[in-house]
Amino acid sequence: MAFAFRTDLACERQKVAGDIPGIVHREYQVGPCRIHSLFVPDMPPCAAASLRAGHYSTLFFRPVWEADESELREIGDILASLLRDAATHLTRRAPERCKILVAGLGNRALTVDAIGPRTADRIHATAHLKTQKPDLFRQLDCGEIAVLAPGTAAQSGMESAALIRAAANLFSPHLILTVDALAARATDRLASTIQLADSGTEPGSGIGNRRMPVNAVTMGCPVLSVGAPTVTDTATLVQDALLARGLHEDDPLLHCASDHPDRSFFVAPRDCDEMTDRLSLLLAHAVNAAFGFFCDGIV
Repeated sequence: MAFAFRTDLACERQKVAGDIPGIVHREYQVGPCRIHSLFVPDMPPCAAASLRAGHYSTLFFRPVWEADESELREIGDILASLLRDAATHLTRRAPERCKILVAGLGNRALTVDAIGPRTADRIHATAHLKTQKPDLFRQLDCGEIAVLAPGTAAQSGMESAALIRAAANLFSPHLILTVDALAARATDRLASTIQLADSGTEPGSGIGNRRMPVNAVTMGCPVLSVGAPTVTDTATLVQDALLARGLHEDDPLLHCASDHPDRSFFVAPRDCDEMTDRLSLLLAHAVNAAFGFFCDGIV
């Protein structure tokens, strides 16, 4: 049996799971982005491989600190196009006619977990304009966007999913868009990957801290999840190093680290502050461009 590792990226899980009937994937290039498209059917083998049913689009690009503003803007525009297509497919509405609830997940006090809240800070909320300034809202011709950053259960004492559902009950959105930091298996995914999925999200699942899921079943409306990996597990780093030295996947040594989760840690790039800031700016630009009316500069 292959060793276990932690990741939120469907492309990494699919690679390890191998060929499963019904799974469809392809790769293509758009500008500076290599895009991996993955469809996972609702089948038992997929669940056994920890692949939730749904459509996944994963963008790979140069680390954000190597890209200039024009390249980051281009990446954001590509993601915006994918967001618009996914929103139209899920809601059967043009993005400009959608009510969107954006939820920035994570702990803003922890740098590598702050992508969600920092992105939420930069999203242009427009829902209030429809009633307060209807003429202006009509001129803007944009979606109704509401934004919240629910924090973590340790901060509020309540599940993030419960707070999002309460807001959704008040706002009645056509679509919920979550933004979160993710965990990856490969270190070269950090600062250079964004995943878009319509399967929902489980906050904290990548680091083994599973909470109430945010998906169409729990929320009562379609859910799109956008995330960027910022950390990787030390157990995975050790396992990969042992594999590189020639150990077989069934070797008991590979399981030593994962057998003791309390001895495992998560690591991030040394430039994690710049990574988080640039990724949140990029994600906010994409959401504003997809549904809003005004696009900021990236840096």
